[in-house]
Amino acid sequence: MKKKEMIRRMEEISNNALPSLNTYLYDGWLLRSSLGFTKRANSVSPLYPSSLDLLYKVPFCQDFYKRKNLPLIFKLFEYTDPENLDEKLQEMDYIKYDDALVLSMNIKDRIFLPAENIEIKEGVSDEWIDEYFKLHGPNEYRDVAFKMFEKVSDKIFSVQKIINKKSIAFGIGVVEMDYIGIFNVFVNPEFRRKGFGEEIINTIINIGRKEGAQEAYLQVELKNHSAISLYNKIGFNVLYKYWYRKKR
Repeated sequence: MKKKEMIRRMEEISNNALPSLNTYLYDGWLLRSSLGFTKRANSVSPLYPSSLDLLYKVPFCQDFYKRKNLPLIFKLFEYTDPENLDEKLQEMDYIKYDDALVLSMNIKDRIFLPAENIEIKEGVSDEWIDEYFKLHGPNEYRDVAFKMFEKVSDKIFSVQKIINKKSIAFGIGVVEMDYIGIFNVFVNPEFRRKGFGEEIINTIINIGRKEGAQEAYLQVELKNHSAISLYNKIGFNVLYKYWYRKKR
């Protein structure tokens, strides 16, 4: 599979894993919106071939997001359509920010010992969401996140480490065919640097193997050096890079 096709396929899988509340198809572009919760769920993804001129497409997107009281944000990759989209947006004064990586790891032969005090549930409960947003915030997006999780068509698992009735760490795993996506890994600030984040990730990988997945993937901002070090330690490698652009 060529890299362009691989990126497109992985973006499809990750979009399915955490779908936006609304997706509007426009000449090969996905216009995703979710009331402002996360950049990736509120941005334009130019995944497929397009035919219309940017002089028409960009103003259309501006109006689309303006009606939703959202800024126009583009999520861009090494390969886009048109190929010079990133350069053209820069010329139109859209600044680049928040570079990120998609990492992956073959898990076919990876087995991790089960960790203690971890609850695994199929689906995402109100209780999990409440505990996650109580520690992670912002609470205003709690209901939006819950609706997004409800829209997931594939198998979704919520993972939570609890010690003495106290929430320690969280994570979400979504299985689609041979892949398991790892999302929303978060450790209570009081309990960081104790290996609990790694336990959550390893638990999700074990879930993936049991469900038949052969590849695990996750997304991380390039500036999050500590998380990247942890993922590299576990065995993840860079698959591709993406970034965002917004009006200056």
